Amino acid sequence: MMTEQSSTETPKASAIKTPKEQKTSTVTLHAGDATLQIVAERWKDAARTYVITTGGDKKSSRGMTELHPTFEVAKAHIAKLAHKAEKSGWTRRVAGRVFQPKKDEFSTLPAAPKGGKK
Repeated sequence: MMTEQSSTETPKASAIKTPKEQKTSTVTLHAGDATLQIVAERWKDAARTYVITTGGDKKSSRGMTELHPTFEVAKAHIAKLAHKAEKSGWTRRVAGRVFQPKKDEFSTLPAAPKGGKK
């Protein structure tokens, strides 16, 4: 004779995965061959932001480093910088994996072709 046992075990702490905190956030803008990356990253107990520019010659330079009390404040700051950069001529590229349909070749039902078998 078998008896049913109910399982009242709770999952172990190691089995429950907590989402990891985001460590960095980057906004990439382009103008011709030049690239502008605006970066926010967690740094020690605070956060920092900086800007990297890369020219057509593939040489990078970094500047505008600032410290912020939290990562969320840093992300808001890079959003403001990106908005200013877009106003000054930098543009965001459309991601290559986004489906972009071709332009329609006609807007009404085409007429049946004439000729052929009846």
